[in-house]
Amino acid sequence: MRIKKSISLISLAAVVLAVSFLYGCGNAKRAEMNESGFTIAEDESAYLLCSPFALKPITVGEVYAAAGDTSFYRIPYQDPAEFLCDKDAASGSSYVYRSKQLPEVTLESFGAVAAWVYIEGLESTMVGQFYADDEFLPEEKRGLNPSQDTSLVRKIASALSSGTAVEVPDSSYTDADTFYIRMLGPNYPGLYYNVCFFADKEGNYYLEDMGTFKIVDCPAEVAIRMVGE
Repeated sequence: MRIKKSISLISLAAVVLAVSFLYGCGNAKRAEMNESGFTIAEDESAYLLCSPFALKPITVGEVYAAAGDTSFYRIPYQDPAEFLCDKDAASGSSYVYRSKQLPEVTLESFGAVAAWVYIEGLESTMVGQFYADDEFLPEEKRGLNPSQDTSLVRKIASALSSGTAVEVPDSSYTDADTFYIRMLGPNYPGLYYNVCFFADKEGNYYLEDMGTFKIVDCPAEVAIRMVGE
């Protein structure tokens, strides 16, 4: 799997999360792992692993359930009956689990209106944003963003949802101009959805849905915003 970089641009007050409190596992509900995820017997609930490369928590909250040495955490701004996540102590990365009663989250259903852009390596580094339009911001935040970028974010989602898939040979990849776009939206305020923006050696730009791994040509307006004319 290629390492890709990401640039997210947004000023959504709903996703400016502050402090995560970790409770001891003694307060956790008892969970049991299975091949597709885990169950919590006292709630009669079952959770399935979401797309591991696409859907991520913005921050991790307190412990909600535990199965042996594995803990499952609340995701701030998401109902724990619908979404929980784990947390790798070494890397700090997390996988998201959804209630079995919910459909898989797709880029189309995510409803992104803004994004952060990151470079991924040994550490994640935020290098830019796509800002939400004022209509998605609280009154006190309107008029403060340097740009209104929701239409560009929607172009990214539309290209990957309805655009024609293309194949890019591995030999064509370059490490330059590779970013991860963390899509953000009000439908899932505690989560982000990963899209990769990358270039080939010929200077062509592409987008990849990290949930489906579908690759499409990047719309010109988005490429200009990402790397300039």
